[in-house]
Amino acid sequence: MRHPWTLICFWSHHEKIICVDQEIGCLGGLDLCLGWWDTHDHPITDFGENEEFFFPGIDYSNSRVKDFTDPKILEPPLIDRNSHPRMPWHDASICIYGQSAQDLARHFIEYWNFARLKDVD
Repeated sequence: MRHPWTLICFWSHHEKIICVDQEIGCLGGLDLCLGWWDTHDHPITDFGENEEFFFPGIDYSNSRVKDFTDPKILEPPLIDRNSHPRMPWHDASICIYGQSAQDLARHFIEYWNFARLKDVD
């Protein structure tokens, strides 16, 4: 299922929810796109071993210096690794059980119904 296209704004709520039978709930971030992947160390430079880059091509990015113009073109990098740091990202997530998972499921259902009603208007 996808979020209705009629409820588009100029910001991202960035809320990811997984609920299993209202018993287990997970809430948090997961970014699987160029320029957003990070590690627990949150490096802002990219000088790996054997002269290999950890963040290849445009994945080494900093939107405050230069943003993506065509994400289908993966090379060359958008910014100079020697003069600009990459943008570090940090997403946190939690897993909850019991009554809290029921509350999370209720939140998802209410938000989804709100979005669907906007889609009908």
